[in-house]
Amino acid sequence: METPSTINMIKKPRSKVFRRAFIKRRQLSDGLFEPDWLDVTSHVKYWGQYKTSIDVERQGLLRFNSVKMRMSNIEGKFNPDDDEFSLWNGYANQQRSLVKIEAGYTHQTLGSDGIWSSTEFPTSPVMFIGIISGNTYVSDKNEVILPLQPLYQIFRDYPAHLIDGFGAGGVSAGGWFALLRDQTDGSGEYIFRPFIGGGTATDWSIASAGHLYANLNTSSASDLSNLDCWEVSTRLAESENMVPLFTREGKFVFREKDPTTTVSYEFFGLGFSDRTYGHTIKNVTSYGKKLTQFYSRVAVKFVDGDTSTSFVNTGLAFTISGTNTAWNLGHRTFELQNFWIPNSAAAASVASALFDDVSSLNEEINFSTSFIPHLDILDRVKVNYSAVDIANQESLWDLKDWTPDPIAAEELYWDASRGDAIVLKDTPFQLLSIDINLDKLETLFVGKKL
Repeated sequence: METPSTINMIKKPRSKVFRRAFIKRRQLSDGLFEPDWLDVTSHVKYWGQYKTSIDVERQGLLRFNSVKMRMSNIEGKFNPDDDEFSLWNGYANQQRSLVKIEAGYTHQTLGSDGIWSSTEFPTSPVMFIGIISGNTYVSDKNEVILPLQPLYQIFRDYPAHLIDGFGAGGVSAGGWFALLRDQTDGSGEYIFRPFIGGGTATDWSIASAGHLYANLNTSSASDLSNLDCWEVSTRLAESENMVPLFTREGKFVFREKDPTTTVSYEFFGLGFSDRTYGHTIKNVTSYGKKLTQFYSRVAVKFVDGDTSTSFVNTGLAFTISGTNTAWNLGHRTFELQNFWIPNSAAAASVASALFDDVSSLNEEINFSTSFIPHLDILDRVKVNYSAVDIANQESLWDLKDWTPDPIAAEELYWDASRGDAIVLKDTPFQLLSIDINLDKLETLFVGKKL
């Protein structure tokens, strides 16, 4: 009998899955969240999809999807807070209430005393932590759709010019996130910490970033006007070629985009069988070189103007040759305009970091799997999938053609399809997108080949 683990539960042909939903309301007395999560699982009718991606549509672009979770409202539990039957009656408005979604696998064991016990995998089953943000209409269907936004919404909801604590010489990207972490309302109450993790500074992991942004030296800086805190955050992250994100557990991280050093998981699909990880790949939607993410040149504009000194450029050498990448693929330019970059040396550093990422024609894979709950974007994984190798197939019915026409005695063999070009064996990828459907219990991944 196999020792229960997340990997073993995923690979089993039949496993028991759990899904749970919780909310935290804000108290009228102090505006802070109630101490304990309130379980609302029994009211969920439709769980929705939870997706995070980076560098898929454009280099440096971080995407979180909004989620619409449909709740049964037969008892009026999701009516507005001024309704006596509402869960929010006696609490602050539904908006910006915390919502937590958990999901995973349950392993049941029958003890010698005849009592069943359950163990859950993964040990941290949180899939999503976010807030209610948007219209929460009631209807004659006795259901309410809760519009959920990931935690980055708390930065969108706060104007950047209200942040204080800047130094006279400016602030670094890491220093900016430290300002967000330590920002208070002026009376000692933290503005963002109550939403993040356990509400302490240890729930923020902030990498130091080298460039000093001299213009960000006061709350009234023109660079902060008309921007919210998330817009400032993403612009600084773009300048550093780094990423601000929230973990599944709701903790904040500002980090490099390098993949994890260890392999977090191994996927196996067509053409392979594996006793450790099992057969989890349902199908490969697409695989190949992603031309739209290739650029032979990077141009960073860091000064407002159109002179030669407004830009720093770096690129591949260009010659008409069968072996020249820029000639073969086209002379494509990735443009970045960011007037916060302090000087030409800093702009050259930004351009160099971006060029390292975009100047190679990377291979990208899109594939679907069974429910895999414990991975994060930027994780390093391995993929095993072969559409042409038939040697390891246990059954080839409905997968390959039985002999070509016309049939001859010496031609009774499985005919391998020559058009299938996907052959991956222990191939390393970095996960750029994870999309979990908690209704279908299916996961969609996008990975960049390392």
